[in-house]
Amino acid sequence: MKNTYCPFLWHEVFINEQGNVYNCCHYKPGKIGNIYQNSLENIVNSPKAQEFRKQSLKGKLSCYQNCNLLAGNSYKLNDTALVDYNKFSRLKILFGEGCNISCVMCWQNHNSKKELNMQKLLNNLDLTPFDQIDLQGGEPLFLKSAREFFQYSSRLNKKVSFVTNGTIMNREWAELVAQNSFFINVSLNASTQEMHEKINRGSKWHIVLRNIQLLKQVRDELKTKLEIAGHMTIVWQNVKDIPGFITKYKEFGFDRINFGFDPRVPVYLHLNPKLKKQLRVEIAREVENQTYKKGLDLARLEKLGLV
Repeated sequence: MKNTYCPFLWHEVFINEQGNVYNCCHYKPGKIGNIYQNSLENIVNSPKAQEFRKQSLKGKLSCYQNCNLLAGNSYKLNDTALVDYNKFSRLKILFGEGCNISCVMCWQNHNSKKELNMQKLLNNLDLTPFDQIDLQGGEPLFLKSAREFFQYSSRLNKKVSFVTNGTIMNREWAELVAQNSFFINVSLNASTQEMHEKINRGSKWHIVLRNIQLLKQVRDELKTKLEIAGHMTIVWQNVKDIPGFITKYKEFGFDRINFGFDPRVPVYLHLNPKLKKQLRVEIAREVENQTYKKGLDLARLEKLGLV
């Protein structure tokens, strides 16, 4: 490998529920510090962080070759291992794995009670440089620490976005999200009630759809620019729902949609070539029929060879 440049090493930070700090939510290329033990400003230029940047610049970053986050993008290259903290722009925080439902593809322990310690986090975290903050779980609205951090960041006029299963929402939180988020991703992992409730075990289709409409209504009332995105994680059970998800996304209340996929899906499609070919035809037809194609993020479908 000659070019293994990864911009995340220079611009992004990820903190997990144990306070460990990485540059990527894939925990790659490795841990660079712990927020309980040091300030984030110091951590981003720790010896380990600088070592990873040097590897990246020398073409020796081991995680680059199999990365599915960077392909097809171009970046302004940096040439130094030492970075000004104020140059960082995106912060991702995993507050815990606790969740009120249990999705079939989720590897997390949804019964976990462990959450990031808010006080220790805030003692060592200066949010000044970050113009994009993403909360992760589990289910962020199920986690007390995530809810408190959202409110804290909002008071600092920071925009905070997150992925939610859409089951926990009320008027108060709809207003907070509409006023303080660039976007919210709602996991609706199917185009039908039967399949959604099979994948998102414990979720109720009608409740999720109702909450999407609530977000849309409040957003429109407050005249904010919140984008409501639909996210479908593809597993072998729901692959046939992909065309329908594309067809119905506006009906569901989404402004745009995107996809993810379980690591076993490429193998499943390889073993079922007729199904893969059929899906390619159906997806192409539904994409062509969409009047607002800009709302379709098909990057993960491209990686699966479905578009």
